[in-house]
Amino acid sequence: MLLFMEHREEELSAKGQRDDGLTSPVIPVIMTVMIAIPSFLLGTALGVSGTAQAVMVFLAIIAHKGTAGFALAVKMVRSTLGRFRTIALYTFFAFSTPLGIIVGENAQEYLSAHEMLEVKGFILAAASGVFLYLSTTHGLRDNPLLVQCKNHRGFFAMLAGFALTVGVRLLMGEAHGG
Repeated sequence: MLLFMEHREEELSAKGQRDDGLTSPVIPVIMTVMIAIPSFLLGTALGVSGTAQAVMVFLAIIAHKGTAGFALAVKMVRSTLGRFRTIALYTFFAFSTPLGIIVGENAQEYLSAHEMLEVKGFILAAASGVFLYLSTTHGLRDNPLLVQCKNHRGFFAMLAGFALTVGVRLLMGEAHGG
């Protein structure tokens, strides 16, 4: 879903550039949704996390909110989006994480211990997946590994390397008792 939204945003950006350099107001709306969903998931992950996990999730949230908030503000300023809508969208983004924290904390009151374990696993996996997606598609966009893995041969070479690493780890784990 995030990939679709990102491609749609890039397509609209390419088409919607005006003579004055401003873009369509749709672009900041799409971008807000794209970064509010991960922010909500990370907030929920923080709400369901134990103390040790919560520190790591909190640090990830701080790093994410700072850079994402700046990028969002730049997109909003460079669009034809009005002042009121800009403030409303940015507020929506800003409150997505606290709302996620509240949902995560309150989920513990309504779910059994077993259900909470399943929900916690899903939330942490979804939040981790979003971070992996964002880091590989944005942070590593020009990384030689990703450039080489765009074709089938490079992709299968990368998978073989991954499988070899997993195999060695399993063997080492067995050799060391576990």
